[in-house]
Amino acid sequence: MKSKKVLAFSLFVFCNIIPFTSEAAFQVKDLNVFRSATLATNTVDEHYRCGLEHIQKEEWLEARNQFYIVVSNFSNSSFAQDARYYLGISEYYLGELDLANLSFTEYLKCSNDPKYFVETLEYKLAIADCFKNGARKRLFGFSKLPKWSSGQSLALEIYDEIIIAAPSSNLAVSALYAKGCLLWQNREFREAIDSLQLIIRRFPKHEMTPECYVLINKIYLDQCFQEFQNPDLLALAQINLRRFKADFPKEPRITEAEEDVQKVKEAYARGLFDTALFYERTAKTSAAVIYYAKTIKDYPDTYTAKMCISRLMKLDPSAIPCQENTETEKETTLDDALDT
Repeated sequence: MKSKKVLAFSLFVFCNIIPFTSEAAFQVKDLNVFRSATLATNTVDEHYRCGLEHIQKEEWLEARNQFYIVVSNFSNSSFAQDARYYLGISEYYLGELDLANLSFTEYLKCSNDPKYFVETLEYKLAIADCFKNGARKRLFGFSKLPKWSSGQSLALEIYDEIIIAAPSSNLAVSALYAKGCLLWQNREFREAIDSLQLIIRRFPKHEMTPECYVLINKIYLDQCFQEFQNPDLLALAQINLRRFKADFPKEPRITEAEEDVQKVKEAYARGLFDTALFYERTAKTSAAVIYYAKTIKDYPDTYTAKMCISRLMKLDPSAIPCQENTETEKETTLDDALDT
């Protein structure tokens, strides 16, 4: 079976790559092999000027060819660095996102103070966002192979690159936020929350910070359905809500965060209720009563607690506990542990 797969892949490569390598005649120049399409036919400044003209006309393929000639044939010239930047732009608009990212990376490596530093990071952020949203890379980095590879791992690398390169900028905020969303999408809850909390710590008054507080509680809500046995998630969501209120007391989205905390409570309460209902249906009344009572005690302000009271009224009214809310005590204990 493996040999058949290898043979099929070899045939695919042979049929798809080999024809393209013969589509242009090869020539030898300075002991290097170039395709004739990439050989310089004019001076470096003329190729550079033609590339800029094509950029202005949004003729991206022609622009890419001109700047590729500059980069390939005149790598030591004063035009080569900016040519890499414009080559990245051309590849970006041609939809060659992974190639564009490589060109922008090479541009940033050419100097400690590149002329288009901010613009390059903006393009990189746009490329990462495309990969985050489902854009594909070419297989093995070959330009003639189809775009079948996921680009999400590359998106995370680009986000980290931006965060390191411009740690105090709005670009870093956008990269951290997008990284958190992508990690959440991939069910990496802890890492997603860490990314959003980094925005809160570094940029406490930024306009995106309230959104981070809201999103963190949504992640806790999602996580509680995946980790039903984790009792800390509710307390963590409550701590996040309390800090949100302290930092932005007039923020209207506090209501949304409160609703998500309540949904976390309902999720945990529903889990206990379903367990109690199972015991009740299997004629294990004493166990059912214990779980109904525990639900009421732990989550008294939920709709599920009212359902439990209704069941206990039929099974054992004396088992209905006094509705003393011990959640605040649990929350404070965990909050102190986090602060230390």
